[in-house]
Amino acid sequence: MARSFATADWATIQQDFSEPETLILHTCDTGGASSGSPLLIETANGPEVIGINVGTYVQSKVLMQDGQVTKRLKPDTVANTGVSSTAFAARLDAFREAAILGTAAQLRELQMLLQRRQFFSGAIDGTYGEGLRIAIEAYEKAEGLPVTGLATVALLRRLGGGSAPAERAKAPRAKS
Repeated sequence: MARSFATADWATIQQDFSEPETLILHTCDTGGASSGSPLLIETANGPEVIGINVGTYVQSKVLMQDGQVTKRLKPDTVANTGVSSTAFAARLDAFREAAILGTAAQLRELQMLLQRRQFFSGAIDGTYGEGLRIAIEAYEKAEGLPVTGLATVALLRRLGGGSAPAERAKAPRAKS
């Protein structure tokens, strides 16, 4: 692991990431399709997970003339990238304890309840996708809850769905 490499120094690298402090750059041979694999280091107590592998960091180079790209050069592979476990450690308990909604009907109900509060604007189709995750995160943030983006039984009940009482105070509305 390192911050700077022969092809790019840290000052340059950190500009390419929104949260560079959570970035782990490494040069081990992880191979193709290894995204999501744990990054381990050997400690006195045995292996310890320090992060999750997410891909390869490359820097593309182009030749420009009069503000126009005239030629694209072969990109330089800088390093493999990972996300430090510190970036998601605070959410692990929430992930472990979450009772995730298991049916399309439950997800449709969640979508409708979030739509009524103007957090969700997608199709009421009973699927969990990026739009629903973003809506859940916006609601959690507005309510001062831990932001997980998870479609859980507890969230559905909090919104007045599932087996919770139908009468609930309206949550603050998200601004577009």
